[in-house]
Amino acid sequence: MSVDALRNAVINFIVRTFEKFSIVQTVDDGNAPEIIEEKYEITYDLNDYTIDYHEYNETFRNTVYVNDNYVIDFSQYTKSAYDLLINTENAETTAIDINGKEAVYFYDNHNYSHIIWDIGDYIIDVSSNINKSELIKIVNSVKKIE
Repeated sequence: MSVDALRNAVINFIVRTFEKFSIVQTVDDGNAPEIIEEKYEITYDLNDYTIDYHEYNETFRNTVYVNDNYVIDFSQYTKSAYDLLINTENAETTAIDINGKEAVYFYDNHNYSHIIWDIGDYIIDVSSNINKSELIKIVNSVKKIE
């Protein structure tokens, strides 16, 4: 049985929800940079974590932090590059506040929390298997580093 796509405008995103996944896209007004000109990072103390993976290019930055069985996956995108397919089977997306801006939060069926938000010129996406309150603290620490 298939489910028709539902288009829900959440903050500056279009979330199209299907039976087992969602597609999250930005509502880009065309004024955002086409390349990453300002870099953002987590400033929360992650000294107990090691960087397991990182990838950077002109439109995308990704760093994966690991501590035993815990993972924090941090990404920064240009708005034009953000078009994500997410496993949202049996998950409900909700709006939460991150540093005074609304963000999309959901918990997937693989025990990962996801927070996605538009910080103005860029999209920040953080996923983790740590608890929601700790993830929100980490996400609230994201700052421009240059």
